[in-house]
Amino acid sequence: KRWHDEDRRETRRRLGLSTEWIESFLIVSFGGVQPHKRVDKVLEAVAEARRERDDVRLVLAGKKHAEGFDPEGYARELGIADATHFTGFVEEREGWDWMHAGDVGVNLRGPTSGGTSGGIFQSLGQGRPVLASNAGEQRELPDSCTVKVPVGVAEVETLAQRIVELRDDPARLAELEAGARRFVEEECHWSHTAAKYVEYLDSFPGPRATRKGLLALGIERQRQRAQG
Repeated sequence: KRWHDEDRRETRRRLGLSTEWIESFLIVSFGGVQPHKRVDKVLEAVAEARRERDDVRLVLAGKKHAEGFDPEGYARELGIADATHFTGFVEEREGWDWMHAGDVGVNLRGPTSGGTSGGIFQSLGQGRPVLASNAGEQRELPDSCTVKVPVGVAEVETLAQRIVELRDDPARLAELEAGARRFVEEECHWSHTAAKYVEYLDSFPGPRATRKGLLALGIERQRQRAQG
């Protein structure tokens, strides 16, 4: 866990954001800006949400991996260039500040990579809930701190609706933030992770050694000591 009690608007000031950004409903994605994170769908959903709530804004904090997709150009095409901030590569500690500055994280997947999302758990570690795809490994995340979005035809519409709902419901957002902190404290803390590793390793079958093999090992060790 890395959350702290600084007001998120003060964090936004430290990051150099203007007043309209400081007072916005801020969505933050931390990590590489890559097509498989469905950045195009995120941008489309933000554009749709802003038709209802023009204080919705998006920060993509991480290095851009183009792979034939220009996210900044697409933001301009959608008319939300002034509501989207691309930081480029940032050091991890600055990334933590961006996540703390946000109201909610976003980290979609499709196609799924099959691996745990570092960006999601970084956001949860800052006490921030996350908008995530209801698919693959993200489906396993608890509803107490993640808001699931289907991958498919209704993806953009649903994501936009969820953004507006969270923007309009501070109590629900606070509940999700509390859920994120509980999840990290109760499931993700290093002490719990270490205990799980020990439990898993204890489940392995014990080593099988014959008397002959042990004798050979003892003779080899004596030989090595004699040579040393």
